[in-house]
Amino acid sequence: ARAEAERAERKQHAEQVASLARDRRIQDAVGKLGRRGTADEAAGLGGTEPGKGAALGTGGDGGGGGILMGLEFIIYKNQVERTIKQHWTWVGSDPNLTARVGFRIDDAGNILDVHLVQGSRDGTYDDSVLRAIRGSTPLPPPPEKYREVFANYLLDFVSGELAAGG
Repeated sequence: ARAEAERAERKQHAEQVASLARDRRIQDAVGKLGRRGTADEAAGLGGTEPGKGAALGTGGDGGGGGILMGLEFIIYKNQVERTIKQHWTWVGSDPNLTARVGFRIDDAGNILDVHLVQGSRDGTYDDSVLRAIRGSTPLPPPPEKYREVFANYLLDFVSGELAAGG
């Protein structure tokens, strides 16, 4: 049991290192895009936002558009999802379960109003997802500019991602 716990701890550490490296690569890529524009307008993926630096789009229907989000949003979103998934454990083996959960993150970083939007049809799986989110509070406060976005948050949990370490 001790060896298993040590393996789990090493895996979690490796995932944190990989996630931080991914965030740095995103920052570098977005920074390069931002430097391509003029001083007053930075080119972003999906559009431009005057005076705000590079920005990435989120939302929409997959055909372009959506809401323009900056790097600060992306970094915070990745941090939230990484923290929640670090608290997520489930002992089942079905790789084809998906649960969608809604919650809000208040200005102080507290996770509130956690609820199942769409269940997976497996109560133990759904409970594990809800526990992971509730166990992740408090988070760091969301960026002031995006507090309204994080006040109504949806997150999908896919069982195959847990098995694959993703």
